[in-house]
Amino acid sequence: MKVKARCVSCLVEVRERELEKLFSDPGIKMEYMVKILNRYSEILKEKPKTPAEVSTSLFRYLKELTGIEDPYKDDKEYANTIALKVYHELKRQMEKMSPELRLELAVKASLVGNALDLGVKDYDFDPHSIYDEIQSLKLEIDDSWIFNNVKGLRIAFLLDNSGEAVLDRLLAEELENRGAITTAIVKGGAFQNDVTVKEAEKIGLSKSFSEVISTGTDGASVFLDEISEKCRTALLKADLIVAKGMAHFEYIGEVKDEIGKKIVFMLKTKCKPIAETLKVPLNSYVVKVT
Repeated sequence: MKVKARCVSCLVEVRERELEKLFSDPGIKMEYMVKILNRYSEILKEKPKTPAEVSTSLFRYLKELTGIEDPYKDDKEYANTIALKVYHELKRQMEKMSPELRLELAVKASLVGNALDLGVKDYDFDPHSIYDEIQSLKLEIDDSWIFNNVKGLRIAFLLDNSGEAVLDRLLAEELENRGAITTAIVKGGAFQNDVTVKEAEKIGLSKSFSEVISTGTDGASVFLDEISEKCRTALLKADLIVAKGMAHFEYIGEVKDEIGKKIVFMLKTKCKPIAETLKVPLNSYVVKVT
């Protein structure tokens, strides 16, 4: 999905919100905001890009300007702490369920994890409402049948937000129980509140996935001109790619033919351009195979 007019103000507001959180001095915030806007203008004059690519460029520039490598560090720790409590509670419940109900709950938990996003204009979600959201969730697009028969399949998970990745463990564990071989692919460096290699061990990804690897970059998605050879190999060897979140949907939708794999997008439509592209209402939960 290419950048749309509505995306422009969203990406600006997210950067402004980050500066507001990081600095109290109005002069510093204004100085950095002007520089970010100037850079943004240059980026938009270049060949059409996806929102994920533009957001990555702006976030990298913000890190460069401020000297702060991980502006969302505290937010990520907070989300992970809450999500781990939910994970353990749901895991206890799943032990008493049939395989069909376990898979259904694991899919819902993974989807609701995508609600933990701090990079969208006019969007907010209380992490403490994760459990209630899972119980009430209804899918607007439901291609979760894709997970019914996964024995022997290599499944690569492109993980997204912190907190969300904790709940993705439940789905990985259920697919492993069904005979799949799962790989978690996480960011190599900080991008907004996305999970990175630094958090992967703390939240126990290696306990649930057969392998955990880094993209080798701090990009919002698996940009094919940036990712490590190990990440590229994991994508090429995968029988199925599970792409979590809007950034992966934005970017992979443009390069899916080059990747050449079956992809299942799992996300909450937190902005109108994504909802309109998927032809669903705003804030819908979607599992879509392409």
